[in-house]
Amino acid sequence: MILPHAKQAKTRRNLKNSRKARANWLYTRQDVQDLYQVCPNTVRNWRRSGLKSIAAKNRLFLGRDLNEFHKQRRREAKRPSNFPEYFCLCCKLKHSLLEEPFQVVSETRTYVWIKVSCPEHGGTVSRYIKNSDLNNLRQQLERKTSDETHV
Repeated sequence: MILPHAKQAKTRRNLKNSRKARANWLYTRQDVQDLYQVCPNTVRNWRRSGLKSIAAKNRLFLGRDLNEFHKQRRREAKRPSNFPEYFCLCCKLKHSLLEEPFQVVSETRTYVWIKVSCPEHGGTVSRYIKNSDLNNLRQQLERKTSDETHV
């Protein structure tokens, strides 16, 4: 079900296990298809995306190349968020803690657990942040509100 107010994120690629293939084994195209349960076009697209192969009568793939290719795809697919951003798993978008109200759930000596509602989807996102980051966030919010009142 597509919510009308939610922005549509890029469709997620199915990332395969980066240690599924045996490092020193040789795999044919059919072996790769069976191992990762994909169609021939997927293997062809992986080759175009940088999967190394050995030219032979039947194209061969080295297990360590398969593993390295999938490890690289996982690295590229990560979406790191810098403070004060958070990543919502519901709408697959980054949001800023400076824009959305948040609630402090609990505090320890070093970390604070906060909850914030996603503006697109309405779901709740939890995040642990350092006490020093919370203090910086509060200072930035104070500056932002004082700038808005002076304008």
